[in-house]
Amino acid sequence: MTDEHRAAVGIYSTNTRVERTFIEFKLSGFRVEDISVLLSSEGDPREMGVKEDATAITAQVTNSAIAAYATLSWLIGMGAPALLTGNSIIAIGPIAEALAQGNEDGRPSELSEALVNLGIRKRDARYCERRVRDGGSFVSVRPDNAESTMLALRLFETTGAEQVWSRD
Repeated sequence: MTDEHRAAVGIYSTNTRVERTFIEFKLSGFRVEDISVLLSSEGDPREMGVKEDATAITAQVTNSAIAAYATLSWLIGMGAPALLTGNSIIAIGPIAEALAQGNEDGRPSELSEALVNLGIRKRDARYCERRVRDGGSFVSVRPDNAESTMLALRLFETTGAEQVWSRD
């Protein structure tokens, strides 16, 4: 398998650990241009322990959007390209570029299709898309070799990823 198809992935239940994860990858020598992030700009109303009534959901959406915006601003400042999709998902890094490039018809790529282009299996890409739509977060990195793949997996685990896997 060529280096361009390597991928290590971490799934988080919330957006709150993404900034720390990004910092850990950067400090460990991974290039900003190799790190992809997907955030839901709507979030999960359970994140703050609020009840699911109309007022609580509205408040949570606002708070989560602000938190996502702060993380987004910080990542853009680090040099990562970003894109807000039409379905309230913020894409940062190579995934944003893959979505913006579009397909042969000139339309923007579907999220799962863009994830597959980053080296993630189709079934896993659909799962990642569902998790982000449900308020979770996705972080992926393109490692240079098997050793950096193992480092990426350890970093995902130490930053609290609920699920971790790689394609190497």
